[in-house]
Amino acid sequence: MTILRANMDDSGTYSVCATNEVSQATEYWNLAVSQPPKFIKGLVKSMDCKEQENVSLDVKIQCKPAPQVKWYICKASTTSLTKEYK
Repeated sequence: MTILRANMDDSGTYSVCATNEVSQATEYWNLAVSQPPKFIKGLVKSMDCKEQENVSLDVKIQCKPAPQVKWYICKASTTSLTKEYK
């Protein structure tokens, strides 16, 4: 058996059974398909707010295993990360 272009739907337990007039033998195999992170819903490119106003940023990420997500701020005058957010 060959699984061409395995995807998340192919994850699961597979079995193969060989039978003859004497007996049968069965083997099991587990397939876990990994998926790199992909943004299903990304950030808006820009927003404005007033001082003291709450701001919510929301993304949706699809991948397996589950990702570790970190938020950062980059000041306009530099490309280095200056603060980590949760």
